[in-house]
Amino acid sequence: MTQLREVLTSRKDEILAHQKQGNVITISEEISGQFHDLLTHIEQRDEKIDQIRSVVRDVFELQERDLVVFLNGKIVIRLFCPPQEGQRCERRFEGLPPEELEALKVKIFKNDETVVGELAVIVDSLMENELNFSRISNEWFSANYLKILQSAIHEWVGRFVKPDSGVKEPFGNYILRQHWKLIHEKMAQRIVDLLIDKDPNAMTFIKFYSGDVVMGVDKRRWRLPEIIDTENKKWNYSTILAIALQKRKNLDALKARDQVVREIQKSIAECDESIRKIEQERESLEAEREALLQEAATTETFISELEAALASLRSKLKASEGEARTELQKEINEKMILIKRTTIKEDEIYNQQKRLDAQFKLSESKIQKTQHLKNSYIKKLREENEKTAQLIKSQQDVDQKYEIMIAAVAKALTKKKVPV
Repeated sequence: MTQLREVLTSRKDEILAHQKQGNVITISEEISGQFHDLLTHIEQRDEKIDQIRSVVRDVFELQERDLVVFLNGKIVIRLFCPPQEGQRCERRFEGLPPEELEALKVKIFKNDETVVGELAVIVDSLMENELNFSRISNEWFSANYLKILQSAIHEWVGRFVKPDSGVKEPFGNYILRQHWKLIHEKMAQRIVDLLIDKDPNAMTFIKFYSGDVVMGVDKRRWRLPEIIDTENKKWNYSTILAIALQKRKNLDALKARDQVVREIQKSIAECDESIRKIEQERESLEAEREALLQEAATTETFISELEAALASLRSKLKASEGEARTELQKEINEKMILIKRTTIKEDEIYNQQKRLDAQFKLSESKIQKTQHLKNSYIKKLREENEKTAQLIKSQQDVDQKYEIMIAAVAKALTKKKVPV
């Protein structure tokens, strides 16, 4: 530890001169790396971190409420800064530099789509449990939802950072702040969906945001928050439900169109499969037909050879007598029988060729009919896609109003009643 203290002490002035911004001091990766190199004899990471943290606190004379965090290979010191007029202190994310937290996010998650997907799962789970808008009241939501969100997000990011790094809470809060609008809009959408489903608790919940002045149980007058959009238009239960129902109707219409499109696409795929199978059969028929052609040629050649041999034998027969003539006649008879049998086989081959030709012609007809059917589906698909595009275009006004309304409800969720 003596060597650590000497290294840090020798560079303390340099660090304070160049790496101090407000109440945040950053010790570079280079210096942090030196610390780790000096502690290679210590195998336990926790023990190594504790020694470095202890030396940092000692050299910079840190107080109990000052924070030492290990982040992206650097050591970040956040000096506690009590509120004082005229003094600038970074308080967001416990004073940790946003650029370092962003670098950590990119290192862990690669892209923001992953973060958004994970947050959606977290918020959906909370809305099925602690933040179930079918059960909770506005008062309870206002008092508890933020700490519930933070706790869930802290637990999630805790799976990706070292427990002793001091980064979990500020990193979680950084992600929460980045996706604050998204998270609240997701909750707003859930409330609106419950309104469509006529959930009585959701109705009561949304009617709370009326802007009315009410008398509290403490006999004090309170002004309730209200739902105001970016165009300064006020929304209430009735107007929210009206646009939400229209949005749901539009979505159902799009789903119906999508179902039609998918059925047509399925039919096109079935046509393609049918054509593929027929073409496979044609290949098999073609191979069989080619084999028959070769067999027919061989048979024809064989018959010609037999007939030539028969003619030769008959010529010899005329000049023969006695036993030689008998043997020649016997051989002639055998040749004639073989020619007859081979001719029958030739006829069979011919009939098989006619059958294959008929099958080939039939398969060609099937392909043409299937292709014609496929073309009709393609034409129908094009028409349905055009209808879908027209439907989407006709819904743009409702979609825009819905998005404005959801944003207004999301913003209202962050507001509390105020005393009058």
